[in-house]
Amino acid sequence: MKQCVVCVEENLDNPDFDVNRFAQCMNIGCTKLFLKIKGITGQTPNDFILNIRLKKAQMLLKQTDARTVSEIAYEVGFNSPSYFILRFKELFGVTPAQYQKGKV
Repeated sequence: MKQCVVCVEENLDNPDFDVNRFAQCMNIGCTKLFLKIKGITGQTPNDFILNIRLKKAQMLLKQTDARTVSEIAYEVGFNSPSYFILRFKELFGVTPAQYQKGKV
């Protein structure tokens, strides 16, 4: 699992990093990657990547309020700040801006 997390974190800022590239990084096929990730975490590989991105964003939001939510969204590999905000709120129950301001 550590290798999976490292692979995703190394490609965190790449919005084109997807399940196919994840499988290539891990040197296994997409089907085998799906079965392994799903079996260990209960998540699809896509959700696994998404959750790592969102947890990194959470950490960045906590560290500084010098960067905007959009800047952090792009930094963790989202192409769309609005999609980032939607997924962040789904996972953490507050918007990134609320989280950054300490309204958790």
